[in-house]
Amino acid sequence: MAINVGGYRPSGGQVRDLLMNAGAGTIYPGDIVVCLPAGTAYAGAMDDNDPETTGSSVFGVALEEKTYAAATDKIRCDIGGAEVLVTYTTGSLAQANVGDEVFVDGAQVVDATGGVTDQVKAGMIIEIVSSSKCWVKLEPFGSHNES
Repeated sequence: MAINVGGYRPSGGQVRDLLMNAGAGTIYPGDIVVCLPAGTAYAGAMDDNDPETTGSSVFGVALEEKTYAAATDKIRCDIGGAEVLVTYTTGSLAQANVGDEVFVDGAQVVDATGGVTDQVKAGMIIEIVSSSKCWVKLEPFGSHNES
C-alpha cells in the first residue's frame, strides 16, 4: 500500500496511540485505522483474511508508518474526525454522493454498503475529486460504537 500523500487533512483534535494487532503488518500515514474489539489497531482492509470486525470502529487516521514487530508496538493516529482522500469502490461518484455514509473497505478505500459481515462505518463523503476518488470526513473516535 502506498503512502496517502496529500490525502489527509488534520482534524485539529486529539492524537492518540493504539496498540497494533499482531496481524496488522505495516500501517502507512493516511491509512484508515480500525480499532478491533480487542482494543488493537488494524489498517482498514476488511476482507475474509482480516480479523473479525464485529464491534469494531474507526479509530482514526495513521500519522506514521509502522510495521508490527512486537506486542508493545503502537501506531499514532489523529482520532478527532480527520478528513481522508480515499478510493470509492461502489460504482461511479457524482456530486449527488456528497453527504452519503460510507464504510471501510480497505486502508484507503470505502464503499457505500459495507461488507455483509464487516460493516465498519467510516464517515461521510464531503467532496468529490473524480468518479472514483472522494474526501471522507471520519467520525471522531468514541462518537459511535456501531459496526
